[in-house]
Amino acid sequence: MKFLFSFYRIINTLSLDVALGAMICSVFFARLFHSTIFPQGIAALGLAVWIIYTIDHLIDVKKLSRAASTFRHQFHQQHFKFLSITVVIAICLGFILILFIRKQLFLNGVVFAAFTFLYILTNRWLSYFKELASAVLYCGGVLLPSISFHQKIFLLVDYLIMIQFFLLALINLILFSWMDYERDLHSNQPSIILKIGKNKSRFVLKFLFVFLFCLITFLFSWTQFISLIFLSMAGILFFIFLTPKYFRDEYSFRFVGDMIFFFPITYIINSV
Repeated sequence: MKFLFSFYRIINTLSLDVALGAMICSVFFARLFHSTIFPQGIAALGLAVWIIYTIDHLIDVKKLSRAASTFRHQFHQQHFKFLSITVVIAICLGFILILFIRKQLFLNGVVFAAFTFLYILTNRWLSYFKELASAVLYCGGVLLPSISFHQKIFLLVDYLIMIQFFLLALINLILFSWMDYERDLHSNQPSIILKIGKNKSRFVLKFLFVFLFCLITFLFSWTQFISLIFLSMAGILFFIFLTPKYFRDEYSFRFVGDMIFFFPITYIINSV
C-alpha cells in the first residue's frame, strides 16, 4: 500500500493523472456529442495538457529565490533540468502527432496553441486570473476534438453541460489554491486566493458551488446519467471544501480532487 501511495504521488506530482483525466473527459464529450475522434488526437491532447502543466510548474519554481515549500514544486525544482529536457522531447513528439491528425482539428489546434502560448508568456502577471485562464485552457483542450467534428447544431442543453464542466474545472483549481493558501503564501506563488484573501475566496467558492448545483438540478430531468456523474464530481469537491482539516496534507486533496475527472469513464463504458 505504501508503495502504491508513493507511486501515485509521483504520478500526481508529474501531472500525469491530470493528462489522463483530460483524455478521458475528451472521449466522454466525443461520445456525448457523437463526434468521431481518433487515438492520435486524444494522445496529442494528453501530451499538450502534460506539457502545459509541467511548463507552468517549471515557471513557478524558476521564479523562486529559495527552496520550494510544497513537494510538487520541490520535485520540479530538484529535477528542473531533466523535466525541461523532457518537455522539449514531448513538444517534438507533439509535432510528430500533428502530422497524423485531421486538418480540421489541426487548424483549430493552431488557434488553441496560440492562446496557450499567450498564457505561458503572461503567466507571471495573471495573479487574479491564473485559475480562470487555466480552467479555460483545460476545458478548451478537452472540448476541442468534440467541437471540431460535431456534425449537429449545439442545443442549449449541450452548452449548459459544457458550462457545468467548466465550473468543475474552475472550482477544482480555486479550491486547490484555497487549500494551498499557507504554502503559496510562503512561496509567494501567484493566485487569486493570495490577492483577495482566504475569507473572500471562501465566498467565491460558495457562490460557484451553488451555481453549479443549481445547473445540475436544472438539467437533471434531461440528462440524468450525466447529471449524476457531475453531481458526484461536484460532491467530492464540496466535501473537501466543507472538511478541509481532513485534507490538510498537500496530496490528500490533490489525489481526490484530480481523481474526479476519471468519473466520466462510466459514461464511456455505458455507451460502448
